[in-house]
Amino acid sequence: MSARDLQSQLQQARRQILTDKYEMSFGEVVTLYRSKEILIHAAYQRMFQWTVSQQTRFIESLLLGLTVPTIYVAQNDDGTWDLLDGLHPVMTVLRLTGDLRDPEGHPVPPLVLEGTARCPALEGMSWSGDVAEEDEEDDVEDERAFNIHLRLDLRRARIRVEILRFQSGASVKLDLFERFNLCGWPFDRAELQEATIALSASGATSRD
Repeated sequence: MSARDLQSQLQQARRQILTDKYEMSFGEVVTLYRSKEILIHAAYQRMFQWTVSQQTRFIESLLLGLTVPTIYVAQNDDGTWDLLDGLHPVMTVLRLTGDLRDPEGHPVPPLVLEGTARCPALEGMSWSGDVAEEDEEDDVEDERAFNIHLRLDLRRARIRVEILRFQSGASVKLDLFERFNLCGWPFDRAELQEATIALSASGATSRD
């Protein structure tokens, strides 16, 4: 195969992938999940493998203001998004805030953080507790709960989102999903296949 042939194939493949990109806050990501506008399919959720220590370090990174990896979503024809890549950071934040649901739709126990070398005071911290709202006094009864300043820091932490537009087609979505997840954590092949099947059926996903 000549370099010209390769360049032609690359150009044709690029034209099939239509994307938008912008930054959003994790507060916006949580809101989209609550309103079922960003979808994490049940089979995909079972692939979550971060330990509490790994989840804690990610939350610490957000609180430190560090840059975090891009997440990739695919737009369905009803405007909702399927999460293609970024499962672990997104689910970690959702678990911390108490919004995450398991594959059967039941609430997942909220994340309780571990201490880290840089921030040992994170030990035992969680989102829960009597925390004042933004327009009230910052009066926290439970010192192990995130106060309003920590909550705002977390909500306002930003992440880049790459959106695969629905005009790209279902085959492109499935190809990218498999490409992302086969090149990262060594997931069980059967789990990956189950998640792929779920995504292939989600092109016309409703919010119900």
